[in-house]
Parts: sequence; structure tokens; C-alpha cells
Amino acid sequence: MFFSIIVPCFNSENFINKTTSMLTQQSFNDFEVIFIDDGSSDYTFDILASISKSVPYKTTILQNTKNSGPGITKGVGVDKSKGDYLLFMDSDDWFEPEALQLLYTHLSQHHSDIVFFDAYRAYDTGKKILISNSEAFNHCQTNSDYIALAKGCLPYMCFKSELWSGITFPALYNAEDIAVIPILISKAKNISVLASPLYNYYYRVESLSNTPSADIYKSFLRSYKYTCEKMIVGKFDEALEFYGIKNVLYGAILNALRAGVGKNIFIDIIDDFEQKYPFWISNKYISYLPLVKRIFLTQVLKKRFHLLMMYVKLHRFALEHLKI
Repeated sequence: MFFSIIVPCFNSENFINKTTSMLTQQSFNDFEVIFIDDGSSDYTFDILASISKSVPYKTTILQNTKNSGPGITKGVGVDKSKGDYLLFMDSDDWFEPEALQLLYTHLSQHHSDIVFFDAYRAYDTGKKILISNSEAFNHCQTNSDYIALAKGCLPYMCFKSELWSGITFPALYNAEDIAVIPILISKAKNISVLASPLYNYYYRVESLSNTPSADIYKSFLRSYKYTCEKMIVGKFDEALEFYGIKNVLYGAILNALRAGVGKNIFIDIIDDFEQKYPFWISNKYISYLPLVKRIFLTQVLKKRFHLLMMYVKLHRFALEHLKI
């Protein structure tokens, strides 16, 4: 088996038929799909059990005894996988029809431990916007560069299965991908980039990751702590500092403000980070961030709570109405 595709599912009855159907369109057929139902309260598991009897690809249908979150659920899939390479897919997303064939050809040439590729953000209207990984990676020469510049999303990557030996997900409902990606990159000996959009991320305003909640910002903080605890001390310090800038000073604070936290929590997040990284604003990787994120971080540095609250409202409006 060349590819194992791991698909965690939770209350996905309205989306899973499209996801499984799109997989039948793959031009490359040496793959298995592992669906793990994470204790859904709807008919997700029943639909999967029915579909598995009719699709042309090999399927494994698993079910958690209770809702455990996407981190634990993905780990179950990794443990059951048999493919030489692992891919991850959310239950409402899909791969382009030529994705696996393009990856197979690329891997046959490069024999990579990790392949990064581009993706689309897809909307109900049919509109798609390119999510580029390859552009940032033009500047990458070392594993540290990849750690710093990688997006925190496993479905935008393909991994040699043996790279996952000894790696476990934290028990989080958000930011679980962010926790393990630097660890995986640190172990890789050969990383490559396929500059082609292979994956479709279906943007839903009501999805778990897009609904304001204090649990989300707390998950970002726990995720980053988990990463730092697992990494080799002193080897990737500047990259990890930048990873924290992206996921604590931007990701956690953005989600904290969206959840309506008070100024005291906002200040505490910044102060805790600056105890470890007092000169974070001088990190060399900040220049690779988009202008709007650099502006956000400038206001974080100055602890301008009310200006950042205005930013959060504009950010939400742009996502919901401008489709950016």
C-alpha cells in the first residue's frame, strides 16, 4: 500500500458523502482510507459503514468509544495505517483528482520524508482561493526554515510513515496539527515541495475552528507548550521562537480576542511569552509574514488591546463577506 489517507470524522453526515465520492475520482489507486468516527451523535458512522461496501478503494472504518477530539482520533488512524506514506484529510474536504498521482510521481523522483504542497480554500459559492505553501518555501534551506515557515495544517503535507514512530498527538480539540508539525520536520532528512494545489479546504463559518471560543486560544497555548517540550533544546531555537510568534502572539491572541477575553488575559499571554523571548520582534522570520500580520504583531508589542479588538472585527468580516 503506497498511501494511507486518515480522515477523522465528527458529526459529518452532511459532508461525508461528497468526501468519499471525490476519493473515487483519484487517477492513482494504490491507497487506503481510514475513517475514524469520533463519537458522532448523528449518522456519520452508519453512512461510512454503508459507503465502505461500494467504493472501489480499500477502507477501514473505526469508531471511538467516546468523543476524544481530533488529536487522539488522528493518532488512532496513524496507528492503524499500512501505507508507505501518510496523508490527512478533514471530513468535509477533498483532494484534487490527480493529487495522488502527482504525489506518487514526485516521491518516485525525490524519495522525500515530507512533501509540502499547495491547496485551495473552497467556498459554497464555488469560488476557490489558492493557499500557497511553495512560495514561502523558496527561501528554505534548512529544517529550521521549514519549521518556521510551515503552515500548521497536516492536510497540506505528505509524510513517510516511519517518520511518525514515537510521535503522539496531544489531546486537544484545536491546534493539534500545530503541536506535531515541528517535531516531524525536525526528524526529516529529505524535505521537498510540490508547487501544485492538491487539496481543497472547505471553509465553513460554523465549523469548530471558526466558532469563537476560549477553548481555542487555550489549545493554541497548550499546543505550543507541547511542541517546545518535545523538541531538542538549543537546536531550533529561532525557528521555535517564530513558531511561537505565529501561534501564540498571533494565533492565540487573535482567538482570545475573538472569544471576548478581558485585557488582563491579553496582557498575561504576552508577558508569559516575553519572559522566554524578550526580543521576539527581532526574529529574522517575521519579515516573511503578510503585512496585516506584521501590523497585528506591532500592536501586540505595544499591547494595544482596543486597536487589536478592531482588527479582530475586521478580520471576521473579511472572512465571512469578502472571502479572503
